[in-house]
Amino acid sequence: MKKMSKNPFLIEVERKFGKDSFEYSAFMRGSKKFKITKEEIDDRYNLTLKEFAYYAQVSGFKVLSDVDSLIIFKE
Repeated sequence: MKKMSKNPFLIEVERKFGKDSFEYSAFMRGSKKFKITKEEIDDRYNLTLKEFAYYAQVSGFKVLSDVDSLIIFKE
């Protein structure tokens, strides 16, 4: 696995929702889900789905996966 300076999952959440938005706080509280595709992960971070899912799980989120996407949420 490639060494990153910051968790790529958290970088992607901030990129998608913005740092100070209502959607960002809703996602971090657990009332919103986040979907990302294999192509987006590969293009932006050069990681596999499994590696990106690991970063999400380390951050305390649950991950559902299929062949080409991840759905990430907090319970």
